Amino acid sequence: MSSWLRFSAVSCVGYALLAFSPFVRADILVPAATTAGTLVFTPGLNSSNFYVQSEVGGGNTNGTPLSFEPAFKALFGDVGQFGLASVYVPPGYSGPTPPTVTAWNHTVSGPVAAGTVAWAVDDYKPGAGGPANASNVPFNSLFRGPSITVTSSSTTVAGNIVTLTISGDLNSDGFIHWFNPATPPTSLASLGVRDDFPFTGTFTDNVVTDPNLTNFTGTSTIFADVVTPEPASLVLLVSGLVGPIGLSFYRKRSARSRAS
Repeated sequence: MSSWLRFSAVSCVGYALLAFSPFVRADILVPAATTAGTLVFTPGLNSSNFYVQSEVGGGNTNGTPLSFEPAFKALFGDVGQFGLASVYVPPGYSGPTPPTVTAWNHTVSGPVAAGTVAWAVDDYKPGAGGPANASNVPFNSLFRGPSITVTSSSTTVAGNIVTLTISGDLNSDGFIHWFNPATPPTSLASLGVRDDFPFTGTFTDNVVTDPNLTNFTGTSTIFADVVTPEPASLVLLVSGLVGPIGLSFYRKRSARSRAS
């Protein structure tokens, strides 16, 4: 099976997804961040054996620029300094050794390498311009993880333009690693957030100017998977994530489930 066919995973998700069940936990997928940059396929998407790297593009190999959604900007001090560095190596890949991603911990002495990961949300401050400034380097990896699950994709062609739509999960180590060295990592589980961050993205390339389909530019959305214990209806109502109509539907469905 080719690398192309190994792309798999979650389908596109909306603002919030509620698993309606009266006795189990319900998850809510909340948009946490967006990226805008380039997926570089080596040697190219037309090859049956490739790996994929996310970067700014245009010769800048820093992680693709990432912006947190308004609800998270203040929490993480987002002023444009974040980038998503990632290398996806499909199962069964047998080509040249792909590049690696290094996680970083910010210390009083500066950034210290914290091992090899598959992906990291890197903090490029204090340099101005974030990852878009090619001279900037990561100082801290706010989120990082050992693997990426990409198990679903599709392409469409319109004229010279090839559009790639993908979805999957960024599998994290389960912690928030703060920029402040005095602040210890925070467990995602303690915040009611699952370790895996679902994502979906759409990217395009021009088959005439890039016949091997090596550089796809576009955007993606990364979601936080929030675990809500029952009664989910109360939590959702208080958080404002569903309105009275959605709550009514939830209660009616729960009542029917209990009666059956």
